[in-house]
Amino acid sequence: MRKVPYSTRREALYHPEIGESRFIPAPSEELLCAESSRLIYKKCERLPEARMEVEAAFRTIGFTEVEVFCNKSSQALAAWNGSERSSLVAFRGTEQNLADFATDLKSWPAPWPRGGSVHAGFVEAFNDVWPEIEGWLSEHPGRLLMTGHSLGAALATLAASLRNPDRLVTFGSPKVGDADFCKTLSAVPVTRYMNCCDIVCRVPPGLVFEHVGALRYIDRSGSIHANASRASIWRDGWMARALYLLEYAWKPGNVLVRSLNDHAPLNYVYAMGSPAGGL
Repeated sequence: MRKVPYSTRREALYHPEIGESRFIPAPSEELLCAESSRLIYKKCERLPEARMEVEAAFRTIGFTEVEVFCNKSSQALAAWNGSERSSLVAFRGTEQNLADFATDLKSWPAPWPRGGSVHAGFVEAFNDVWPEIEGWLSEHPGRLLMTGHSLGAALATLAASLRNPDRLVTFGSPKVGDADFCKTLSAVPVTRYMNCCDIVCRVPPGLVFEHVGALRYIDRSGSIHANASRASIWRDGWMARALYLLEYAWKPGNVLVRSLNDHAPLNYVYAMGSPAGGL
């Protein structure tokens, strides 16, 4: 099977907005969601050239309308394909700023209107941007995909609990809510991608919060597994970390540990573009 790239560079992790669109004609929903979750990191809310670039990228795959939402430290985009009467909403993940770091640290439980408890920081960030998105969605009925990476995956999960999209696809998602919250998504098809050693998928620690959806595990070589056991994930992760330290961690410009590097949005995009790849 065709190998795909795997980036070890710091800019892929800390500046996911760098680089042109990686959409291909008629992308799978997985690739559509992964690349949309990366493109939302581009600063469309304040850079006209970034917005034009994102709009042009979506036009190449049939989405003729793109709207960007920004309030305080929360951002999202919505794209509309009129010929297929379908829309996509992608939420931005954690950026290198104090506001997003503060959001991630507010990990105590907060009540959720549909039931259960969720991460308090995620609720705060979600409430900043959701009313405008909800208004946009009311004017664009049809098939709905929701997606996001990292913090964006958590916000997409909250949105799916309220809106019940046709599908929710997340990448590098932290745990969002407790068991009762997870039940609010029982009617939503949820696919959760975890890239090998991605440390964000393992937080917040403790027994209060749980993951939502069917796990798709991306192993150290880039292959995707639908039914990976905890033991196989542990063994694969141990080998991946060791090999990374030996071959990549010490090179200038590389991320120091694979547990961080596997969180890079670009590496999720690469994995969605091919059934195999990686180091």
